[in-house]
Amino acid sequence: MAAYLEHGGSKFWEVKVKSKEATVSWGKVGSDGQSMVKAFDKPADAKAFAAKQTDEKRKKGYVDVKLTGKKRAAAAEPPPKATKAPKKAEAAAPPKATKASKATVPKTAVQVATEEAAPLFSLGIVDKASGFSGKGLILLASDTKGVQEIYDVSLVQQDLAKNIDKYYIMQIIVVNSEYHLFTRWGRTGTDGSTQTEGPFELSAQGAAVSSFHKKFKEKTGNDWTQRHPTTFKKKANKYTMVVMDHSARQQKQQAQVITVWEYFVDDGVDGKPTGWYPYVQSASEQMEELHDQYLYNTWLDTRLVSSGAFNYLVDLKEMRQRNTSTGTERQIRRVTPDIASKAAALSAPAAAFREATDLMDEEDEEMDEEDEEMDEEAPGSPVQAGELVVDKLCSWGDAKVYMDYDATLNQTQIGVNANKFYIIQLLKRANGACACWTRWGRVGEDGQNAILIASSLEDGIKTFEKKFKDKTKNNWANRDAFVAHSGKYTLIKLVSSTPITEQHPSVNLPAAKATKSKLSKDVQDLLKLIFSEAKQQLTNTLDVKITSNGLETPLGVLSIAQVEVGEGIVEQALAYIKGKGKKDKSKIQTISSQFYTNIPHKSGRSAPPLLDNLDIVKEKAELCELMRDMVEVAIRSAAGKSQNALHSNDLDSQYDTLQCKVDIVKPNSREHADILKEIKESQERSHGGNGVKVKRVFRLRREEEYERYQPAIGNETYLYHGSRMSNWVGLLSRGILLPKTVVAMGVKRTDEGWLGSGIYFGNADTAAGYAGTSKEGNAYMLMAKTALGKMKDYTKITYGISKPPTGFDSCHGVMGSEFYDDEYVVYTQHQHRLDYLIEFKRT
Repeated sequence: MAAYLEHGGSKFWEVKVKSKEATVSWGKVGSDGQSMVKAFDKPADAKAFAAKQTDEKRKKGYVDVKLTGKKRAAAAEPPPKATKAPKKAEAAAPPKATKASKATVPKTAVQVATEEAAPLFSLGIVDKASGFSGKGLILLASDTKGVQEIYDVSLVQQDLAKNIDKYYIMQIIVVNSEYHLFTRWGRTGTDGSTQTEGPFELSAQGAAVSSFHKKFKEKTGNDWTQRHPTTFKKKANKYTMVVMDHSARQQKQQAQVITVWEYFVDDGVDGKPTGWYPYVQSASEQMEELHDQYLYNTWLDTRLVSSGAFNYLVDLKEMRQRNTSTGTERQIRRVTPDIASKAAALSAPAAAFREATDLMDEEDEEMDEEDEEMDEEAPGSPVQAGELVVDKLCSWGDAKVYMDYDATLNQTQIGVNANKFYIIQLLKRANGACACWTRWGRVGEDGQNAILIASSLEDGIKTFEKKFKDKTKNNWANRDAFVAHSGKYTLIKLVSSTPITEQHPSVNLPAAKATKSKLSKDVQDLLKLIFSEAKQQLTNTLDVKITSNGLETPLGVLSIAQVEVGEGIVEQALAYIKGKGKKDKSKIQTISSQFYTNIPHKSGRSAPPLLDNLDIVKEKAELCELMRDMVEVAIRSAAGKSQNALHSNDLDSQYDTLQCKVDIVKPNSREHADILKEIKESQERSHGGNGVKVKRVFRLRREEEYERYQPAIGNETYLYHGSRMSNWVGLLSRGILLPKTVVAMGVKRTDEGWLGSGIYFGNADTAAGYAGTSKEGNAYMLMAKTALGKMKDYTKITYGISKPPTGFDSCHGVMGSEFYDDEYVVYTQHQHRLDYLIEFKRT
């Protein structure tokens, strides 16, 4: 089998040969794509066909990869021009005694087509800091099962809450028939420290490999045999292995593709006019490396990068950076040769919601060459996941949105009760005809529309960009650094694509027929309740419908990016309310209008309320948190290729999106009795009451919490945490968020407590007071194992704490002082784990 991914692009292609048949599959990354089977008279003919097709793909810049399960995500950047396979390094040929030496000999096309992931040359890039760049090759050798492995590993250890983001690089480099074990480590963004072991003689390959394996185990806690993503397990306080596409990196280097990273200045720093400015070359190279890591390791979307005297929190999903010392935030972007990358807009939260459309002219047509060749045998499918969708009312339903020329604009002005939208799309038909489609009106209504026929593609682009500038006062070329202007429309970062199962994102398909669940009845009851409460809260407040496509507003499908815009505006409102001086009503009207512009509410033709007091600001902050939780559920459904769990009646699918194991604790068990006893004692330690009558107990296990929990801190005890009913989908799926960790992820929090920004726990009766009540009269609270360590007692309310005083592990607000209840606060994520969910009634 030969499997190929368009280098940096959005398409995959693969061929499998079995006897006299060749099966070719192709399509958009993130989708199942299409396939075709060709039958031949002889096996040799099938292999020859596969070889020819493979050669064509490689000439087009497709990269040889292994595709396991889901197709890999890829960033939209232009594919490099095809390059010839590099010549063998004369002074660095791998030793003849190993299988690595065979890998350096180019294989025939037939061999490539019929062998799985057979490299054409030694893969990997020798680290510049090793001193062997241009002189040596990375060792490519076979393991005990005959599988070839490249001895080039990149590791990362990250804990943003503790200001940790560091790397560890390991390579075995072959130079003049000798082996060198090279390692480099340090804080991300720095050159770090290096060490080279060796040289190991030709006969000592086993010693070099053994030392490599030992270091890998020391740094990751995993054996080398567990290195593959399906078997590798993250360990607390250990490095995590980063998935790398060595072939793609090498091809990019050989093709000399130079990607420049830029930052946007609009505050006049150093006297600079407003505009984009390039990073220095070394910083651009560093950012490109981090970006490459993020493509195949989505958990590395946020990095803490050291640069000189400063540290920067870099969000590679939303393309923003923040100076952690000064707080200055700037938009950033990637610029590939001749093309400004739409990185911020293209990094949608899930491939099934939106995949980037290609930015190259030759990629404008929806079918690649092989699609055209096989069109008769593989008829076109419905709209694929990731394509921009033509507006539902447009008469040009057979057209395609050209590249990314698609803008959804909104404007809410509370003072004049305006709440309107404006949609602009550049459309192109198969016959080459182009037009600019516009639709406008009040949010929630169809409004009016117009289609402006263009004499050419260039004319259509000019019309589109002029409309965008007229409505927003922004240039289309600068949309990544969009600035909202008073009296003008705002660009909305909603998702405008559709899953493959839908013809249109506004179609509200009926929920799938419920299937028989494998879960216990108690867990089913819990799922029905918490999902129902969350959805009801969401739809009662927002102008949103829950469909198989996600959370659909009148302007499109809600995205994480748009939720974060709303969170940022709520933070502005809070800062203004808390600020000193006389309040200007027009200022709070502007902030409120910005919020409702970005977060569509149910207000009909009435003006929504101003964000002018702490109560409503808190309400909107909680709404944003709920939105985030629900969008994440929809994203996980899409990632699992299942119907949106919010829309589906499939309880097992809903359970899977929580990523939390939930079991019922049997009422007649010893475990249940111990829990009842602990809750009773907790109430007695507090105010001596007995207001909690337990109905059911659910056992919880969130693996990431169990891995990071550190009982060695000591002073372990069970504490409790209550919350409103609409919060439970979020709490079970993400745990209790630590405010400073959330801020590091780009999320703003407004709920600082009496002992600062930490995670708060209390006794059972205290937590019960914070718990919301369902329609059946039941309430819920978490029972968490907590390592308090040495506590610092407080008798006075003290705001602004972000960590315990030196020598202490937690803070304690003492009951009976300025604190009515005992309040226990921890400031790191590794001091608690959620063990039980208690369903109770108040007595």
